[in-house]
Amino acid sequence: MDASTPHAPGSPPAPEGAAAPGHRRPRALSRQEIDALIRRQGWGVLATSVEDRPYAVPVVYAYDGDGFVIANAPGKKATNLAANPFVCLTITDVKDPAVGWSSVVVLGRARPIERLAERLAAFELLRRQRRSGGSPRLRDAALLARAIVVRIEPEEITGRTTDPV
Repeated sequence: MDASTPHAPGSPPAPEGAAAPGHRRPRALSRQEIDALIRRQGWGVLATSVEDRPYAVPVVYAYDGDGFVIANAPGKKATNLAANPFVCLTITDVKDPAVGWSSVVVLGRARPIERLAERLAAFELLRRQRRSGGSPRLRDAALLARAIVVRIEPEEITGRTTDPV
């Protein structure tokens, strides 16, 4: 079966909204399940858009229960965020496409973190979520000085899964 054949040859198509044969129908994640997935993962795909040109890249994030922080080097992502602060962060957990998946979609607005104290707090949050052991090193300070650090304030967070309740 290929992408142009959504059902087995010779069989009728699945009714609108029904799960494909062998697949579970997705359900909405609860707020607790969404928070657990966000805290468990630590990486996602950040989508930006400037002049109707979408751009999506993997990012490492940290979550403090209210918002997300990311840090990255100057580049297209940072340029896009400066031009248009509206973003979409997609976080996924795919155990096996045939067995189950979960995803969270965060729509929000990104704002740069410029104050040193906030930047330090953001880096510490990133270190904790990534479970980086030990104390900060000189290399960390050099990265912090060059990094573009951004906070994403969520306006909407939704989640879906094919896992059973």
